[in-house]
Amino acid sequence: MKIELTQSNGLLLTRLEALNIRTHSQCRAGFCNSCRVKLLSGTVKYVQAPLAELDKNDVLICCAIATSKVTLQV
Repeated sequence: MKIELTQSNGLLLTRLEALNIRTHSQCRAGFCNSCRVKLLSGTVKYVQAPLAELDKNDVLICCAIATSKVTLQV
């Protein structure tokens, strides 16, 4: 499913949960990699650097904030 979100200070995971969009998550700290989604467009920044190794365009939504309008594949 493709989801579009606007720029905001809120964590992507929190924002998706507020929209009742269910995603996988466990640690909520960038360790476990279970919340990984594809960033199709836009930019994000991390509130803490994820420890998981990410492929290009992968985002851990538990610790990322949108810095522009983003489109995610969840």
